[in-house]
Amino acid sequence: MTKTILLLLNKILISNESSQHLLAQHYNKSFRIIFPVFSISAIIEQNGNLGIYDQDEVDSTIKIPLSSMNYLINQDKLAIIKQIEISGDKNFGLFLLELLSKLNWNIIDHDKIPGSKILANFFIKLNKQFQLVATNAAQSITEYLLYETEDLVTQYEMNDFCREVDELNNRADILKARINLLLTT
Repeated sequence: MTKTILLLLNKILISNESSQHLLAQHYNKSFRIIFPVFSISAIIEQNGNLGIYDQDEVDSTIKIPLSSMNYLINQDKLAIIKQIEISGDKNFGLFLLELLSKLNWNIIDHDKIPGSKILANFFIKLNKQFQLVATNAAQSITEYLLYETEDLVTQYEMNDFCREVDELNNRADILKARINLLLTT
C-alpha cells in the first residue's frame, strides 16, 4: 500500500513543480505520517520525489489521530493543534503539513495507477483535512499569541504611563513645597 501511495504522491508532485522543488531542498530527510488506519514512511530524494523508507528512525513523525476529525464538528482550532503530534524535527513536520495541504490532487490520471481512484478520493478528502490543519495551525498559533500577549502593554502605553507618573511626581513635589511653605509661615 505504501508503494502505491508514494507512486500517487510522486505523480502529484510532478504536476506540482514548485512543491517538488521545495521538497528537493530537504533532500535525504525522512518522515513518517501516522494515520489511524495506516502510516506512510518516506525519504525525500534529490529531485524532490518521495522514496520508500524502511528504517525505524525518521527525521520527523506526524501523528494525526482520528479525533482530529472532530474539527469538522466543533471548529476548535486550538484543540486540533493539541491533537496532532509532531516529533523529531517539528519545523520540518509543519513544513510537510503545509506542503501537502497545498498540493493539487485533482490532476492524476487514474487509469495508469492501479487502485488509484480509491486512493485519490481518499487523498482528496485527506487533503481537505491537511488544509484545515495547516491553515488552522498558523491561525491558532497567532490567536494564542494574541490572547496570551493581551496582558502585555505596548511601548506607547508604557511611555504614556511613565509620562503620567512623572507628572504625578511633579505635582507631588509642588504640593510638598506648598505644604512646607505653609508650615514655615
